[in-house]
Amino acid sequence: MGFTNKQNKITYFNFAIQLLENFLKEKETVLENIFDYAIYVKATSLYSKSELRNGEIALSYFGVASRDLETTLKVGKLLYGSFPQNSPKVGLNTKIWMAYLKKNKTEFEDVTLLAFLALKSILGIKQI
Repeated sequence: MGFTNKQNKITYFNFAIQLLENFLKEKETVLENIFDYAIYVKATSLYSKSELRNGEIALSYFGVASRDLETTLKVGKLLYGSFPQNSPKVGLNTKIWMAYLKKNKTEFEDVTLLAFLALKSILGIKQI
């Protein structure tokens, strides 16, 4: 998994808020799950007949790379199916996502991010 967003476009990983459970204890795992979920959801919104091709397009859309796209899509599908369809959703800017994946953040920064995302999910602020 990597980040290659050279277009400087703003994109958001949209995901079920429940994915944030255990963020403070298992941040890297949670961030990887958000990635897999968001890539899968974007891929399912595309119209190519090939699931892998849709996954490649989704990666390109977000400006990211996956070490193993098949696994990303498989895990994303499992995560997507594990939450009710009407679950609250929230969007996380891909640049912020990368900053949390690559840099050690303080506990205060982690809690602040969680509070921000919780408020966004309650207010229903949407990103595309």
